[in-house]
Amino acid sequence: MQTRRGTSVLPNGHKVVCVLIADRDNIRHIMRVNLIANVNAPLPQDAGTFPVSLVIKPACGLPGTFEYQTDSAALLTMLHRRTDLNGSVLSEFKKNLSNSKQVRLLGVDLRDQALEEIGYFID
Repeated sequence: MQTRRGTSVLPNGHKVVCVLIADRDNIRHIMRVNLIANVNAPLPQDAGTFPVSLVIKPACGLPGTFEYQTDSAALLTMLHRRTDLNGSVLSEFKKNLSNSKQVRLLGVDLRDQALEEIGYFID
């Protein structure tokens, strides 16, 4: 498996990071994004599922803000399956999501499949 990372510097000084992971049968693109989860309902009193508005922004500062309506369980499942975040980061995120109106994960490498599934990329 080969991994290539490319960094370009835009005229405004922002760095754009693109990651390409390839093996013989599969090529995956990964986009580095900032995730901002907003809890739109009263904070849950128990460990149940609750609505979340997820804002996705390119981490490099380029335009491309996208808002996605989901719930806490679906969001955590997506982060577990589609990112390389370790268990302690996900546990802390889950705890903070249950206790705060807004939680941020910055510089997350998110696979293109996940972005396509939620409608970030539009043909």
